[in-house]
Amino acid sequence: MIKQGVLVQYKTDISVLAEVVMTYDKMDVDPDCNESVAIVGMVKIIYLTGPDQGNSRSIRRRNFTHFWKAINNDS
Repeated sequence: MIKQGVLVQYKTDISVLAEVVMTYDKMDVDPDCNESVAIVGMVKIIYLTGPDQGNSRSIRRRNFTHFWKAINNDS
């Protein structure tokens, strides 16, 4: 489980670190059919090092777990 405040490291570039700011569920509504709704898990991070330092980004939880790994998980 991804928790707020966890430090994470990019798997392909270990010099890039980020902190998880929040996790939330986002509704994905099909524009052609308003009755078709999907709930997508999202993770918002803020970059601590690297070229995007200081910027925040929201990533789908599925992609987050594929590309990032926790370096301090106090669960």
